[in-house]
Amino acid sequence: MEFATFEIPVRDGPRLGFDYLEMTHCYLLVSKAENSRRTMTEGFIDTDLFKKPFMRSLEAPYKALWVYLLCECDHAGVWTVELDVAQLRMGMKLDAEKALEKMGGAAIAIDGGSKWFLPDFVAFQYGTLNPANRVHESVLAILSKYGIDHEDLSKNKPLISPLQGAKDKDKDKDTSEKKERANEVEIVWPAWAGPQTLARWEEFKEYRWEEFKVKYKSPKTEQRAVNILAGYFTSGKQCVDALDNATGRLWRMPVDPKDLAAKSNGFSGKPIETTITNREYQAGLAKARADLGIEPGGLILTEQIPEHLRKAKVID
Repeated sequence: MEFATFEIPVRDGPRLGFDYLEMTHCYLLVSKAENSRRTMTEGFIDTDLFKKPFMRSLEAPYKALWVYLLCECDHAGVWTVELDVAQLRMGMKLDAEKALEKMGGAAIAIDGGSKWFLPDFVAFQYGTLNPANRVHESVLAILSKYGIDHEDLSKNKPLISPLQGAKDKDKDKDTSEKKERANEVEIVWPAWAGPQTLARWEEFKEYRWEEFKVKYKSPKTEQRAVNILAGYFTSGKQCVDALDNATGRLWRMPVDPKDLAAKSNGFSGKPIETTITNREYQAGLAKARADLGIEPGGLILTEQIPEHLRKAKVID
């Protein structure tokens, strides 16, 4: 993040020249001076300020007002409300209630509405406040005076609208209920699958995530994988042994025991060659991925490709 410091004196007069909003190179007012002396109060401003969704959402007068607040607030982010003075200096009509509504918690009324507090100002200027720092100590004293919790400035932000909290709670509740319902879908295993098989399957899913960053995104895809295992094995022991074997060989899924048996018997005869088109081959791979719970186009190991595809001659 870039920071820039600019020293711009605040002058008396009817306007301060906020026509700069139409210019791309004059956005960064940040410092101010007291008219009676030359000492400057300096601060930082985010050079990406006008790229932020918050600023883009504001109408031009309130964009100008926001920059004005950054310039006019004290070093604790507190501004004494003088909207008439702001209007005079900026040459713009402003409405206090609309301003607070538009800023949506970026500026909040405190001290009975006589002052506005900018929560993000403190966090941006100082980070974590340290009582041992003299400047921070002064900021802490001001925040304490107005009953502002400096440890969690976000708690001081009001809701954008009175109804927003209820809407957010309802939305969170609906999302939570949907997740709970999704988790309640029970995977159907064959009768031979006992507690040991189910426990080993959970371990195998963790292994798949740790090694390949692959997980079943829904109970439906997990059920497809379980159905494949149900077609391969006839007992829990066979399934557990196969899961152990797949883990040891860094496979994503166990393979059909018939294929393993053919290899272990040392079969060397040349099988009858089947010819298929490339389109048929790709369609077969897509189905194999879907059955194994692998994303479309995802990596599929050679031993996971169905035997008839591996042995087939592919032509264009």
